[in-house]
Amino acid sequence: MGSVEYVNPKFTETTGYTFEEIIGKNPRIIKSGHTSPEEYKQLWKTISEGNEWYGEFHNKKKDGTLYWESTTISPIINAQGKTTHYIAIKEDITDNKLAEESISKLVLHYKTLLHAASEGIHILDDQGQVLETNEAFCSMLGYTSEELLQLNITDWDTQWSREKLLASFSELIRHPDPIMFETQHRRKDGTFYDVEISSIGVKLEGRNYIYAAARDITERKRRFDELVKLNRVYALISQINYLIIGIHDREKLFREVCSIAVTSGKFRMSWIGLLDDDTHIVIPVAWDGFENGYFTKIKNIPANDIYKGRGPTGRAVQKGKTVVCNDIANDPIMEPWRKEAIQRGYYSSISIPIKVRNKIIGAFSLYSDEPAFFSNKEEIILLEKITFNISFSLETILIEEERKQAEQELIKAKEQAEESDRLKSAFLANMSHEIRTPMNGILGFTELLKEPKISGSEQQEYIKIIEKSGARMLSIINDIINISKVESGQVEISLSETNVSNWNDLLSYY
Repeated sequence: MGSVEYVNPKFTETTGYTFEEIIGKNPRIIKSGHTSPEEYKQLWKTISEGNEWYGEFHNKKKDGTLYWESTTISPIINAQGKTTHYIAIKEDITDNKLAEESISKLVLHYKTLLHAASEGIHILDDQGQVLETNEAFCSMLGYTSEELLQLNITDWDTQWSREKLLASFSELIRHPDPIMFETQHRRKDGTFYDVEISSIGVKLEGRNYIYAAARDITERKRRFDELVKLNRVYALISQINYLIIGIHDREKLFREVCSIAVTSGKFRMSWIGLLDDDTHIVIPVAWDGFENGYFTKIKNIPANDIYKGRGPTGRAVQKGKTVVCNDIANDPIMEPWRKEAIQRGYYSSISIPIKVRNKIIGAFSLYSDEPAFFSNKEEIILLEKITFNISFSLETILIEEERKQAEQELIKAKEQAEESDRLKSAFLANMSHEIRTPMNGILGFTELLKEPKISGSEQQEYIKIIEKSGARMLSIINDIINISKVESGQVEISLSETNVSNWNDLLSYY
């Protein structure tokens, strides 16, 4: 190993050693121990063979401070081709190394944050080409990192046309703040999901870049949609409950319920059908919304176990249970009515039986223009509650009708009783006359019999009249008794003809 024969002032400034302190010393005086023996061995092998060596050292100053230097060592060869000295040209690169180390730490920190983020981070150039992405974004789309680096934003975001992309990127670059918006992404397998994007445009070294973070909001939107649907149903419950408080007409109740279901519940169509006990057919009695001749086309809706009776409404009435069809386009139970339903924008339906006094009398059916609309159990329970309230209202109306009928029957019975009393009074008045007439005959002719001057023939005549008057009175009394028996149900009335001429002799005396 050689000794130092010369250093320039820059060396003494960098290392802190004076010229006198370093001359004659071995270069190892500035070694820090960070360079391995293998590296030194390779260095000496290179320069011993007459070649230049390029590399870096992490050396130590006189005060113990470490520094980095870039070094080139070249052999000096004399005329005889023998190496006599070595010259080392060194540059203090400590600041550069510290900057590189800082940059490396920043890069590591950036990559750690990038790949640890739950959001789908992706960096695009101003043409929408992927430059960098993290695992979360790869997982969202179903691509590997290598596959994504070959793609353009238009490959997964179908809402972006080439023209719209360039216009939006230009706006992002001009906009100083991040922009947030919602869109829909298409996975590698072709399925779609909703995302919320936060993005910002950046200009570096004359080039434009887009930094974007994607959040999968499919579940959030699903929950929001469910909340919107539940709010619609709650509004429906509120208005129908308000309706049934003051309504006393069955047909009006049905019409108003169907109307509220469409206007407040936002259903495509609603209808109520009642079961005909004789034909076992559910007959539509009220509907609202986009019906457009639907009931004319589908005609009868049987409520028995035949082909057309196995649809949602027929089953609901047969089984007394709610029947849901969330896929009218494919569900076999809608086969007889599918074409007509799809043409009118019906994509899901629910039929709920209406029960009055433990008897199924019909069904309340709702149609939505969204597939799988009736998939939330809480919503179904609320709709069943609405139908229960309709049933309650129908029972209330029935009770009121029965009360009014009983009231009418009571009024009629009262009028009949009053008429009966009037007839009885007239009857008694008539009977009083009827009884007095023969009684007067008996008493009158009895007085005549007391006359001493009457002849025997007159006496016999008077006795016959008294006998006839007595018989007549007895007949009247028997009639009164018989009428009493008729009223009490003790005798049946037997109608027969009589000869009124038999009464002429008797009447001739009065």
